Amino acid sequence: MRFNRTKNRPGFTLVEVLLVAAILSMMGAAAAASVRRAGARANLRAGAATIVRVLETARNRSLSGYGDTTHGVRVEERWITLFDGAAPDSDDIPLPLPPGIHTDQTDTRIIFGRLTGVPDAAAVISVIGSADSATVTVSSVGRITSP
Repeated sequence: MRFNRTKNRPGFTLVEVLLVAAILSMMGAAAAASVRRAGARANLRAGAATIVRVLETARNRSLSGYGDTTHGVRVEERWITLFDGAAPDSDDIPLPLPPGIHTDQTDTRIIFGRLTGVPDAAAVISVIGSADSATVTVSSVGRITSP
């Protein structure tokens, strides 16, 4: 039995189709990994930004004399709480950090002095993601920084 190979048929061979499928699969896997890493970095930045915003809110309220009291922030592993007065109470609502983000703190309280905005203690808060980390710093004069 002989095969006639002289006919020119349009189309692709099975080997060519499988090769293209393999290349596209590898490119898709690389793109998916890149998207996951970008999402993790975005969550880390969002977590650090949330902590900075809440700290700045507490400091600004203290500086302005809002409520005629001090204001502070309680930082826990997966939550951050803005409060007024010397300590948080049951009326204060904790804000969750983004998914996959946590801090190295278990129960850190930073209280800003009324009309001075000076914290009762300097603090360094590590914000930890799945593959990276960031640091939020509160200086002894109340300056709040994050990369």
